[in-house]
Amino acid sequence: MTVQEPVLRQVESETHGAFRVTPITRGTALEDVLGLDLVTIPAGTTTEVHRHLHAENVVYILSGDATAIIEHVGYRVVAGDRLRIGKGVYHGFKTAETPLTFVSVQSPPILNKKLNILDTEVLENP
Repeated sequence: MTVQEPVLRQVESETHGAFRVTPITRGTALEDVLGLDLVTIPAGTTTEVHRHLHAENVVYILSGDATAIIEHVGYRVVAGDRLRIGKGVYHGFKTAETPLTFVSVQSPPILNKKLNILDTEVLENP
């Protein structure tokens, strides 16, 4: 049995469109079954509307406020709010005057670099 180092240092953030993503589970035993990401969207930004065909997703807002666009309906979200975004549900965000930071939990992971999978489909004409 291989013992993994318990402290993983310097998790690198990545940019995917308007999303700044820090992949927490990458490089761990959970990497293929659960995505856990810290995500920030800059102030005054509208993300592309997109969906994930295979992933169930829960988003927990840590700070900021925004309009979450879910299936063409806008919902105001603030710190402490939680969103359920099912498989195939189109969604995006429009931030206000402050950045939006949230935790995103997905199963299976939206992005799996090891398996070269990115489960994202952008809505062409929102």
